[in-house]
Amino acid sequence: MKSLFTGVFALILCVPALPVRAQIVPPSPGVLAQSVERKIATTALHQNASLYQRLAGLFALPHVLPSIPLHSLPPTDIPVTFRVHQAGHPYDTASAFAVQVGDHVYGVTAGHVMRNIADMNKRRYWAEREAEGIHLDLEVPTPQMKIQLPDGSLLSHDIPSWRLSVPSDIAVFEIPPQLLPYIHPLQLSEQGAKVGQVASIPGFANDQPLWLQNEEVLFTTSHRLLLRRTPVERIDGLCGSPVLINDQVAGLYIGGFLHASLREDLFSQPLPNAHRVVPIENIFPLINDLTGNTTLPTTMMKVLGHPIAELRPQDNITSIVLIRDGKEKKCLFPGDLTDPEHLEDFLTLQENDILRIVIWPISFTAQTEKIFQYDVNVTTGQVTKSTPF
Repeated sequence: MKSLFTGVFALILCVPALPVRAQIVPPSPGVLAQSVERKIATTALHQNASLYQRLAGLFALPHVLPSIPLHSLPPTDIPVTFRVHQAGHPYDTASAFAVQVGDHVYGVTAGHVMRNIADMNKRRYWAEREAEGIHLDLEVPTPQMKIQLPDGSLLSHDIPSWRLSVPSDIAVFEIPPQLLPYIHPLQLSEQGAKVGQVASIPGFANDQPLWLQNEEVLFTTSHRLLLRRTPVERIDGLCGSPVLINDQVAGLYIGGFLHASLREDLFSQPLPNAHRVVPIENIFPLINDLTGNTTLPTTMMKVLGHPIAELRPQDNITSIVLIRDGKEKKCLFPGDLTDPEHLEDFLTLQENDILRIVIWPISFTAQTEKIFQYDVNVTTGQVTKSTPF
């Protein structure tokens, strides 16, 4: 890893400076082309150097002592987290929490949790048959939330409406008004998480409380936070828990096994397992969809600062392809290391290279999900959208 960073910085130092002219004379087209090429190459090298520095944190020694897992939740009058489950299976649970956005309170859990407890695959199958005029007598399971009442007893109640994103692995849902007195809404973090900060994860594992108090932030993008993982034997059900920094929600816990296919290109050792976390601002597009509003911010995909398109909740960035002179030079599958606002990451670019961003939408409707792609000229920022299949 050290040799990788040394090589990157050496390349940066070797990139020639842009030419400076004392006379007001229009440069020749050849000089302009060289200047643009140097600018593109320099920008990409600096971007990657910064990225590799941040990735080094995944392999660094811990700055904080590991957590001692507590089988309890933070001491509050009302528990800061609750559980969700499929109707009829009250002990096969995952975690969830509530946040207040404006004047409304929303439930939040992991996207794959909602996909399971609402059996979204069965719902899509039912929708497809209905679209064909075939009416099926199917019983579709209802997602439920389980809360603790003041006397310590537990109450399960149907979740009336929800939205989920498989690509970002997040779900938001309505909380019935009668349950709000038993819910403790958490405050959203005012700033994004920073490497080196300490986070805590209070939730439920195996249907029992579990609280990890000292999980160090190792890596951050708008798509994922990666935290050092305290060894715990079993954490089934912890997905959907809040990730708190300074008692504010910075993210949503979604699992403990890192997904990325870049090892042979960049690293001399396998990427470590880490807590995978969705930055909490990823709930906003889903709340917009749930409420029918468009007031909350969404993520814009970018290449070297050039805007491409809004990243919708259903859009899964499957691969990033570098095309030079009409030929494919490299294909990346960054997974958890994808940064939608810096899709040029990991690539050494030249003038007029094309980055092909391949999108595979994932929804649960009768609508056919077609793969499409954006071709982005890294110099001009020109974007061409097409459907290859």
